[in-house]
Amino acid sequence: AGIGSHIQGTLSYQKPDHLRVEYTLPEKQVFVANGTTLWIHRPSQNQVIRSKVSDWKESDPLLKNLLNIGGYPKMLQNHSIEIVSQTPARLLLYPKNTNKDANALYALRLTLNANTLFPEESELTIETLKVSTLLSKIVFNPHLDKSLFTFSPPKGSQIFENFKPPRFGAINE
Repeated sequence: AGIGSHIQGTLSYQKPDHLRVEYTLPEKQVFVANGTTLWIHRPSQNQVIRSKVSDWKESDPLLKNLLNIGGYPKMLQNHSIEIVSQTPARLLLYPKNTNKDANALYALRLTLNANTLFPEESELTIETLKVSTLLSKIVFNPHLDKSLFTFSPPKGSQIFENFKPPRFGAINE
């Protein structure tokens, strides 16, 4: 639709399944996942959503494997991979048994760091939606305090317990 937005923030990840994302622009927002529970806090709305991580992963079977950060072996079982270029290293991933140009329901393009082979840029295309991500100031294996992956709703917040996201794409894997 030609509509775009710019989001800025920080991401902390600890294997195997702890994630914290803090958006600073355009609006402050915090996502915290500890492997089983996901919290989403929107301070401007004074709202907190508490859900199961599994519900979010199951909400869209097409993207389920892409949401398994660090679960690359399983992702490789279900996706075709094409090397787009070697310098810089660029990969294209799309569901197996689909045509990447015409029939793929989504595609993920990754640009890998030449030294670490870690994705520094990604572009996820789902039909007409395109999400581009640029990671900078990447630090590997920093000490992360366990408190980063816990969340306590602020007093007075409106809390939505066990929120289930809408289910998309009823396609079998």
